[in-house]
Amino acid sequence: MKLFIQEVQMDIKQGILYKYQRYVIAILLGCVLAMFYVTTCFHALDRGKISSMNFTLGDMLLYFFRGKEIYNPINGAEFMIPTEYMMLQLYLSYMIGDYILKDLLGVGKNILVRTQKRVFWWLSKCVWCVITVIGFYAAVYLSAVLICMITGGSLTTALTPEIVQTVCGIPAAVNDVPVDLQVLRHTVCWLPLVTSVGMALFQMMLALVISPVIAYIVNVALLTAAAYYTVPFLQGNSFMMLRNACCVDGGVNTGLSIGISVAVAVISIIIGKIYFDRMDILKKR
Repeated sequence: MKLFIQEVQMDIKQGILYKYQRYVIAILLGCVLAMFYVTTCFHALDRGKISSMNFTLGDMLLYFFRGKEIYNPINGAEFMIPTEYMMLQLYLSYMIGDYILKDLLGVGKNILVRTQKRVFWWLSKCVWCVITVIGFYAAVYLSAVLICMITGGSLTTALTPEIVQTVCGIPAAVNDVPVDLQVLRHTVCWLPLVTSVGMALFQMMLALVISPVIAYIVNVALLTAAAYYTVPFLQGNSFMMLRNACCVDGGVNTGLSIGISVAVAVISIIIGKIYFDRMDILKKR
């Protein structure tokens, strides 16, 4: 266990502390999205669509993850990829990147040769991956907090019905049943994070088994396909509240989405361990 803790500490130092610039960029990205939200609110106020700028932190986070409505080519709707959704997740995929192979071909190889504990090395990378995702979301949420403070927003996760419906485009009711804003608030706070953890572990596993470039391309393809097809197995739908069952008829179920993400995470960890146990490290390039 001591060796495992040392490995995790090394990954945190090499993959997080020494790469703090990436989190600074994540903060800037969050600030840009937050300013988009504030600008949208101002435009809605000028047009008389909302009565005031009394928005909350929860409203802003919902804007980040509102996504796009379910795409239906039959009614002639124009296909558009959700900008905020893609910007956040593509940058997170970049942060996961090729760290695992760079470590394996660098400092990690020396540690492996000395300790002969492959399982510790792989599990440490999984811990690093989860911490990276959490750190990314913390940076984005910090941006939202800062912009809320600067623009006079309320630092609460409660949702404002007027903002939710007008700015974020969430309907007031689904099949004559009012949208439960409490459920929506919890969903927007936790579902994207859990989904990102599952997708990040899947990407890291593919980076080890195939290559980091292919892993990134696969992630981009899955995110793009999710914007087009509303099915729970395309995890990108979980980032878009306008695709969630609590906001639209025929949307993806939150519980099922979380279950899929957890299953993807567990399977990715198992496959990665099995592959790494059999891999010839000295021949890996």
